[in-house]
Amino acid sequence: MSRILRQLLRQEIDSSPCSQQSPADLDLHSLIRLLHLSHDLPSLRRAHAAITHSKHAHCRFLANLLVDLYGKCGSPREALAVFSEISDPNSYSWNFMLRAYLLGGQMIEFQQFFDKMRARNAVSWTTAVEAYAQAGYLGEARSYFSRMPHHSVIASTSLMVAYAQYGYLDQSKEMFDQMLRKTEVTWNAMLEAYAQDGQLTYAEFIFYIQPRWSIVSFTTVIVLYSQFGQIVKATQMFNEVADKDVVAWGALLSANAENGDLQTAEKIFYLMPGWSVAACNSVVAAYGNEGLVDKARLVFDRMPDRNLVTYNVLLSSLAQHRFHDSKSLFDAMKQRNIISWNNILRAFVESQQLDAAEGLFFAKFPHYNLVSWNIMLGARKDSSRTRQLFDRMPHKDVISWSVLLQAYADAGHCSLEAKLVFLRLPRWNSFSWNAVIQIYAQARKPDECWELFQRSPSRNIVSWSLMIQAFFLADRAARAVEAFSLIPRRNLLLGNSMIAALSHRGHLEVALSVFEQQAPSSDTFSWTSMIQAYARSSQLHRALRMLARMLLEGVEATEATVTALLTGCGFGGEVDEARKHFLRMEDDFGVRPSLTHFHCLVDALGRGKKLDEAEELVETMPYLPDKVSWVSLLAACRMHGDGGRAKRAASRILELDSQNTAASILLEESTRVSAC
Repeated sequence: MSRILRQLLRQEIDSSPCSQQSPADLDLHSLIRLLHLSHDLPSLRRAHAAITHSKHAHCRFLANLLVDLYGKCGSPREALAVFSEISDPNSYSWNFMLRAYLLGGQMIEFQQFFDKMRARNAVSWTTAVEAYAQAGYLGEARSYFSRMPHHSVIASTSLMVAYAQYGYLDQSKEMFDQMLRKTEVTWNAMLEAYAQDGQLTYAEFIFYIQPRWSIVSFTTVIVLYSQFGQIVKATQMFNEVADKDVVAWGALLSANAENGDLQTAEKIFYLMPGWSVAACNSVVAAYGNEGLVDKARLVFDRMPDRNLVTYNVLLSSLAQHRFHDSKSLFDAMKQRNIISWNNILRAFVESQQLDAAEGLFFAKFPHYNLVSWNIMLGARKDSSRTRQLFDRMPHKDVISWSVLLQAYADAGHCSLEAKLVFLRLPRWNSFSWNAVIQIYAQARKPDECWELFQRSPSRNIVSWSLMIQAFFLADRAARAVEAFSLIPRRNLLLGNSMIAALSHRGHLEVALSVFEQQAPSSDTFSWTSMIQAYARSSQLHRALRMLARMLLEGVEATEATVTALLTGCGFGGEVDEARKHFLRMEDDFGVRPSLTHFHCLVDALGRGKKLDEAEELVETMPYLPDKVSWVSLLAACRMHGDGGRAKRAASRILELDSQNTAASILLEESTRVSAC
């Protein structure tokens, strides 16, 4: 039993009717131990029943513990039932009930209960500030904080952390500077605030001016270095920790895992002096983040002890990759919190089961937080429905506003309403700036895009991509290339997108120039994009030269590479060349012919007026002919005036898809051509 619990017990027994019981009735400690061992609702209800049938049924101390534990188990309704039976509730009773509403996320009931409290002490006011701060209702949190008779360190720290968490780092720093007394928790909270905002320099400064370094300080800096990919510094910081506990080991493990070095992470895991639940959770999370769900599940199954965090970590991984497994795990969970509910909601959204997600959200959620609303908001696929849900939200944060703005951007709405949403954002971040740039890009207003881009305080690779897209959509390829050349750090993905966009618009020489600039790091997609560009422009000889150069560089051809080559042969009328590469693709490139490759050869034969061979290939290929196969043949028949074969192809299309309007029209046209 903890020191605080023993102290409360002594205070309460002295003033409780239980103290008047005869020595024969002193089984109070047994009941307390029974409550102490109750970690979930079923066991807590059994303990409650035991108390009800004992001679201590009206003991206020036990009732207070029941209120507290029901709150921690997520059942404020049962906590209130116990509270209502206390004949003379004291400050502990009221504060435990208040916290039960906080833990249950029932903010309306929380406020109503707080307002009718007979006497509020520092704990009550601190709980109110903490409640609204954690829920993201910063205005209300600030209001309660300003009404406090005396500002506690806990309340100040809670508000400071909330400001940082929701992006108001200046206000967070202001709170920190105004605090006359700072605890170790306060210093670490400010350190973590800078870490979460990615401000490495300021975080290092806070770390080095701290009066005393704790394991939490070291761990926070280790995590921060890992976020910036500075694993060497993270390891050096770890080595400076005198008494390394499982938290420090776990931080180093996570640092390597999150930077993709699972091999080192596994080594650290096996070197740890003890495998804590937290360390195992880190490994499960690391495997899950890398998509290695089977390994994550294996570690989970072998863990001797699991907590709610363990289940939530695995649930989060499964939600991204295996919906049915995530649903099974969620259904099997004996205890859930709002993180659990948000994870399963995200699983429904990720699997595109949006109607089921709405049903879960509106009918089954025990309570909501801002994360819940924002997940649901992001699931809406049209701007009008997104706006309707946005208007229903009791509170919004910068993420809510940004999601709404992105909905307008995705819908291509360059409307006054979309602009007003941007202007009303409580704080502009890179996400919101990119969303409004996208709106103007899709509206083909590159000059407005460029103005917004210049005003954006932080430009990332997405910002540059949208700006380049804006110029391309407005047919300003030269400006797009100019913008591309200004990017401070280009990545391969953006370079490949530039090559594809330029070649699609016929700027082959400029595309080649971009390709040559990144040639040392070009991947298969880069080479294939250039091969495809030449192939589609009927420059088969250049496509073949590019292919030969690619193979000499040691880059392996893929299915997409061969598809581009066969397409080029078809466009250029090189039937023999198409047939040759098709027959030798497995020997030359190690690529087995897929259905797509057969489509390409059918198209090449059709364009080359080899209609007999094309039809025979469709009928005899080792795949069931699909609509694409027959449509290719039908188009070729229409091109060369073979009405009889066109009728056969069209009828086969209609067998597969009776509602295919295009096949019906082509069939009619082919019939007319045949009649002529």
